[in-house]
Amino acid sequence: MATFAKPAFNATSYSAIRPTYPRELYESVYAYHRRSEYAQWELAVDLGCGTGQATAELTSFDHVIGIDPSESMIQKANAITPRTTPPSKEITYVKHAAEDLNFLETGSVDLVVSAQAAHWFAYARLWPQLARVLRKDASVAFWGYSQFRIAGYPGLTPIIHDYCQGRSLTNSVGPYLEQPGRSILDNHLLDIPRAPEPQFKDHEHIFWTGDYHDSIPDPRPVLLRKSVSWESLQAYLRTFSSLYTFFENNPSDAAQRTDLAQRPSDGKGGDVGERVWWTLKEEVAKVNEGQPGEEVVVEWPLAMLLCKKT
Repeated sequence: MATFAKPAFNATSYSAIRPTYPRELYESVYAYHRRSEYAQWELAVDLGCGTGQATAELTSFDHVIGIDPSESMIQKANAITPRTTPPSKEITYVKHAAEDLNFLETGSVDLVVSAQAAHWFAYARLWPQLARVLRKDASVAFWGYSQFRIAGYPGLTPIIHDYCQGRSLTNSVGPYLEQPGRSILDNHLLDIPRAPEPQFKDHEHIFWTGDYHDSIPDPRPVLLRKSVSWESLQAYLRTFSSLYTFFENNPSDAAQRTDLAQRPSDGKGGDVGERVWWTLKEEVAKVNEGQPGEEVVVEWPLAMLLCKKT
């Protein structure tokens, strides 16, 4: 998560381009929470809240607190929230580490969520913190999505994988991924330490991964998808934290950026993010009579961990 805290990181672009979670996801969390006889709806906490995308959706609770270690993320969340939150709901953002919840009272929290941040946490410290602040039958819901796919074009998946997770120091952002966080995401949160018993109960693991991963038990249809223009896909590629680190280590590559004005296949340069974008676009055109179309559908396999406080 260190890249997101850097002053150079553009939280506005990050917020605009990243996928948004559908209502079905939140309804799944609420349905799980309602199963408890003593479930309450007073206080929800969003750990690693970023720009507040998930925080602002937790309107079934009277008060929501978003927590993030990045000052730029907190500033953006505060700027966005007044425009998206019903006046009757209270949302507060706090710059803080997820593993330090001493400012919350014991037994005061009804729901803790984390959207695309749970792979960063130190669970040896986090689980005891949650065991203290959660009240009886409170719920925990952590979710995250893995490497994107372009729906309908399976031949593009190896290209995407080589760019995102390859080993080339000059043509892949893979060597610059912050680990082990990224591998935890791409293994569908299976490597997150299980919430300890007897403090926690009713563990569940849901996979909205479709048919992308044969080894996943009981996969559900892909839930997270978005139709994007080719320009928006390029903007999405530029939100990768690993790309920022790539450019820090390859400044000469960063200097080749053309803002998509020139095709690398014509021998006219382009930085690493542009090169893979052109490759994807040209491969789509090959199977569509030379036309890449205006938009593609991007899908993200998504996994969710659920448990309750005993």
